[in-house]
Amino acid sequence: MKRRSFIKGSLGGVASIYLTACGQLKNSSIAKAPGTYFMSVLGAQPCSTMGFTLTHEHLFADLRSYSEQQKNPLSLDINEVVATILPHLTEIQKLGCKTFIDCTAVGVGRNPPLLKALANASGMQIVTTTGAYLSNDSQFKPDYFDAMSAEALAQKWLGEWHEGIDGTGIKPGMIKIGVSGGRLTNDENKLMHAAILTHKKSGLVIGCHVGPWREVKPGVNGTSALEQIKLIKSAGASPNRWIWIHAQSEVDFQYHQQALAQGAWISYDGYRPEQTQQYLELITRIKAEGYLNRLLVSQDSGWYTAAEPKGGKFNSFAPLMTDLLPALKNRGFSSDELTQIFTRNPAEAFQIKT
Repeated sequence: MKRRSFIKGSLGGVASIYLTACGQLKNSSIAKAPGTYFMSVLGAQPCSTMGFTLTHEHLFADLRSYSEQQKNPLSLDINEVVATILPHLTEIQKLGCKTFIDCTAVGVGRNPPLLKALANASGMQIVTTTGAYLSNDSQFKPDYFDAMSAEALAQKWLGEWHEGIDGTGIKPGMIKIGVSGGRLTNDENKLMHAAILTHKKSGLVIGCHVGPWREVKPGVNGTSALEQIKLIKSAGASPNRWIWIHAQSEVDFQYHQQALAQGAWISYDGYRPEQTQQYLELITRIKAEGYLNRLLVSQDSGWYTAAEPKGGKFNSFAPLMTDLLPALKNRGFSSDELTQIFTRNPAEAFQIKT
């Protein structure tokens, strides 16, 4: 989660590209399968209603350390925050986006009541998280983490799934965790075991941020990803209920291939317009490997930053739709292939399923 510059793209002609693609959902197997649903901040929703989905974005974050957040809690004017964020949701809604996965983790400013207010105000379907986040040198690790076992952590997260978060009644739609890459530490092993236990009893997908908040050598993030998949399989769960968040940060593609071959989801989710060529090459390679149905693409963009005047700089969510989609179309990706990436894949990844 690093602040990135916003380059505004042209809106011309884009809506028709992916509104056509999204319209094909009505003919997909997901739409025909009864009982498949995902969990939004407004409650359970049919997967057939997800439509075009941004799978990794942020609306609000608190980037102060967890201890600082606890020591100096903020008093937010929720109306002012909603007024600041709402135009950015309205912008992508006009472009055809229907569902928004807010991947802000516990300890990094997760704010379910704010997300619910934004969902009601915008009509957008918004998903929030449960879990814990240990990347960035564990600055956001909750103060209760060390004293709790993996089983106790899982029970805490399952309490949010069954009863709602902090008395709000708002339930999470994914388990968001974060690790720093390389061999898993003792804390990260505990984190993974807690996430797997939670998944097995809830059906929530696990999404793991892999890597520190800095560049690392090739293989560091991939090693962590493959180790997590091994743990998932040894626990009797399926790798297809695990998302490798920020996979684009691992430049050695063999790790992507190994994760995909085992059924995991690959998420390329740091897109910016200046990276269009890079993303075209990555996505084209995934297509050539035959794994387009295991790919998620997003931007890790936004957001209103707590403790900054008026939330600081907010990066638009539109560039994926105004820049990358037309580029993919020009590269020869069909409407059905775009539907696969941005509609069918999210509906499959985020459905509640053990």
